[in-house]
Amino acid sequence: DPTQEATVAFIGTGEPGDVLFELIAPLGEKSHVARTLAKGVSAYHVCYEVEDIEATLEDFRSKGSIVISKPVPAVAYDGRRIAWVMTPTRQITEFVEAPS
Repeated sequence: DPTQEATVAFIGTGEPGDVLFELIAPLGEKSHVARTLAKGVSAYHVCYEVEDIEATLEDFRSKGSIVISKPVPAVAYDGRRIAWVMTPTRQITEFVEAPS
């Protein structure tokens, strides 16, 4: 995914409701993934599929979260948009919009 500057692979059964694990590798040394790995961080976020990404972001903003990446199409999700927030407890959370 050139937008995210990363190569992504998913591990799971593919069954509805299955929990997927996402393995991410940087596309280059300047990738935010490379910078995160250089800090010694290996597992750093959770991801939730949401029906309305804009409403979800507004809800998280109202609870003190900071949007660190506005919704953008993601190759890994067939062009569905993803967005990132940092919660008041400094947890990085990714949201991906559900298929329409």
